[in-house]
Amino acid sequence: AAADAMVHSKGLTNTEAGFIAANNSVLDVSAGVRALPVPRLIVLVTDGESNLGGDPGIAANSVLQTKSAEILVVGIGNGVNFVELLSIAGTPENLLLHPSYETLSALVEEVGVVICETVSPTTTPTLSPTASPSGTPSLSPSQSPSATPSQSPTPAPVCANGVPDNDFCGPFLS
Repeated sequence: AAADAMVHSKGLTNTEAGFIAANNSVLDVSAGVRALPVPRLIVLVTDGESNLGGDPGIAANSVLQTKSAEILVVGIGNGVNFVELLSIAGTPENLLLHPSYETLSALVEEVGVVICETVSPTTTPTLSPTASPSGTPSLSPSQSPSATPSQSPTPAPVCANGVPDNDFCGPFLS
């Protein structure tokens, strides 16, 4: 797989700077991020040792609080700083450890499952119809087929956990 062909280049790691950039610009609606309540998820893949900048756990917590983003951390190799990665992830469920970059493709399915389980639905569909059209199509499915076809789009299929199924979640959750 393409992930197995990646070359791991060692050097300086400033994880704090990455989270500061995410907080200040990357996760901003003006940068193209969809507005809340659309779920936001950061996946950090690292050798697990920040050796430049300040405390990445504090910066990650700021992103979590100000941008409502979940953070999934993937630590690669036996040199990971478990305490640092856990402080970034926030919970053990959001921390995955993998032995090496050489077998990274084996981790893709596990990461996909965690992503689909982490990003939960943001709204519950209502069963009552709207009084008048809003001008924006609804993604809520109807309870029964109507005799007359509508011009509304067909809702996207959803994963078992309620997350809209794009080609990413489908293979992992059924």
